[in-house]
Amino acid sequence: MPTFDLADVRGLAARIDARMPRVGDGRAPDDALREWAGLCEECREGMRAWGRAVFHGRAAFDPETERVWKAEADRLCVRAAELLSSGGARGDGRDVLEAALAGMRWLLDHWLTPQLAVAPGPRLGMRGLGTEEASEARRRLAALPPPA
Repeated sequence: MPTFDLADVRGLAARIDARMPRVGDGRAPDDALREWAGLCEECREGMRAWGRAVFHGRAAFDPETERVWKAEADRLCVRAAELLSSGGARGDGRDVLEAALAGMRWLLDHWLTPQLAVAPGPRLGMRGLGTEEASEARRRLAALPPPA
């Protein structure tokens, strides 16, 4: 299971940066666009996994880690959009990158800061219920089967 501390996220960002294909490096444009799509997907899935890990208590929330994730994702989006607007490749690679970019943009545009899940606590009384209604609610609660 991956860990998600700040050093890990910075390391992932550095690895993505090192793997970023450079325009004009001799590769076919379609291949470069597919590689960019893979980097976008890797970053997006990492962000989602980190959010789930925080939610489930497997990772502590750190605002700096969140900032690094979002900055890396935004940087990838900007660069991918530049590649698409340059009009280099047509075909499957372009379509794949457009889909990956749309997924990344959606995640960033709808980002919710992850929080640790909190189980519902006990309710304090049955305020607002009359005596008869409260008795009926207690009777129904008592009749429920025990948890599995």
